[in-house]
Amino acid sequence: MKKKVYLLLFTIILLIETSSAVSAKKIINEQMSVSALSYKSYYMNIADDYETIKLSIDVYFYGDITVGVMDEGNYFIWVSGSTAQVYFVRYDLVSGDFDIDLGTAGKYYVVLDNSDSFLSVQMKIVVSITTIGDIIGIAIGALVGLGAVVFVVIYMTRNKEPKIGGNVDTPQIETPRGNVYLQQQPQIAIKFCGECGSKLESDSVFCPNCGTKQ
Repeated sequence: MKKKVYLLLFTIILLIETSSAVSAKKIINEQMSVSALSYKSYYMNIADDYETIKLSIDVYFYGDITVGVMDEGNYFIWVSGSTAQVYFVRYDLVSGDFDIDLGTAGKYYVVLDNSDSFLSVQMKIVVSITTIGDIIGIAIGALVGLGAVVFVVIYMTRNKEPKIGGNVDTPQIETPRGNVYLQQQPQIAIKFCGECGSKLESDSVFCPNCGTKQ
C-alpha cells in the first residue's frame, strides 16, 4: 500500500514540475520609482507571432499611474506628443493583472506614465511572455500528467483476486503407469441335499426340506 501512495505522490509532483517547466517566462521583474512629471518605458523584442504578455502592476505608498503597451512606431509617435494607437492602456492604475494579446512579432514598449502627477510613484512591474509553443507544451504536459494519474489510479484499484467463473487451473492427477491387476471375487461353494436335491447353505448341517443330515 505504501508503494502505491509513493507512486501517486511522485506522479503529482512530476505533473507540477512539467507544468512549471513550460510556464510563462518573465522578461521584466523590477521594483522602481517613477519620478513626478515623468515616465519610464521598457523595450521588448517579441520574436514569434501570436504571443501573449501578462502584465502585473503593484503601486506602493502613494500615487497612481497610467500604463500602456504599444508597438515601436506608435511609441515614438507618443513620445513626440502626438496621439498614438496602443494595444493596452489603463489610466490611474493602482494595481492589476492583465493578459495582452500582441498577435504579431515585433518591437513593443511598456510605458509607465506619471507625467500628470506631482508625486513620485513607488511600484513593481512584472511582465511575462507566453508563446503558442508554450501553450502547446503546457497542454501536452497536462495530458501526459493526467494519463499518468489515471494509470496510477487504475493500478491502485485493480482487483488482484481470481475471478469467479474464470479459467482456473485444476491440478491434474496422473494414473501411475505399470501393470494393472484385476481383483477376483471369492467363489462361493454351492451345496445340494444328497437326499432330496434341495439347495443348501454352505454351512447347513441338516436339509431344511427333508431333514436329512448332511
